Amino acid sequence: MSVRAPVGDVNMALETCCLGRGVAGVRHPKGYRSFAFYAIRGLRYRFDLFDSEGTVFGSINKKDFQALPVIEPSLEVLAAYDNIALPLDQRIIENEEQLRTLATLRDTLLPRLISGQLRLPEAEVLIEEIA
Repeated sequence: MSVRAPVGDVNMALETCCLGRGVAGVRHPKGYRSFAFYAIRGLRYRFDLFDSEGTVFGSINKKDFQALPVIEPSLEVLAAYDNIALPLDQRIIENEEQLRTLATLRDTLLPRLISGQLRLPEAEVLIEEIA
């Protein structure tokens, strides 16, 4: 989650990554990833208040972040929520991975096709090998 302008932008990392200034990692203590993600997104209206504060740019500090009101549902509710949301999130991740593969394929083949270095039948063979 972005803790500097724009405060409250939320992403779910697909790879292991290192967090720098202006970004905070947020996890549910019991591992309910989807619930944590959408709960944070639901606080958007509260983050907007912090985005307008500050002399140079908006920010939220650890104390203010920890003071935000959160819902603490039972473990049964958390499990039920994740049973619904997790497969949807997994599909989003799969779509993103497929998009990245297709973009790489496009960026590799298109210039070669346009320049004539590669002919369509050869490109089709390459695509079949990748898929």
